[in-house]
Amino acid sequence: SVTDMMVVGLRVSEPMRRRKQMTATATYHGLTGEPLAPKYPTLAEAFAEGAVGPAHSRVVIDVLDDIPHQVDHDIKVNAEKQMADYARVHTPAELTAIGARLMAHLDPDGELTDDTDREQKRQVFLGRQDTQQMSKMTGKMTPE
Repeated sequence: SVTDMMVVGLRVSEPMRRRKQMTATATYHGLTGEPLAPKYPTLAEAFAEGAVGPAHSRVVIDVLDDIPHQVDHDIKVNAEKQMADYARVHTPAELTAIGARLMAHLDPDGELTDDTDREQKRQVFLGRQDTQQMSKMTGKMTPE
């Protein structure tokens, strides 16, 4: 798999986080060869300049991915710009608090989050068996 190739062949730690960061900040090419903008262009610019590091971008991406889909596109773009600007001058721990404050401002009562947002975040991970043939399971489930 791609993950195995990244871990074994390229010796990349945390391949899924690295892939998520790459998807958010890298420029790709469409089928006809035209360059496609990154998912978060302001963050990508700051990352390319070296003004923010991987830990900063991880926090910003996590915050931006938590914004409910019902929030207007212009507000999401502005939130991305603000978080990227904050990432230039704050630590990742401070960014986590800033992101929580931003989310509290965008969706103070949690009413904008609906089943569509929950379905995108649901997941279950089943770990490898240990010496006692037990497996660890973690995940996020919808209320139902």
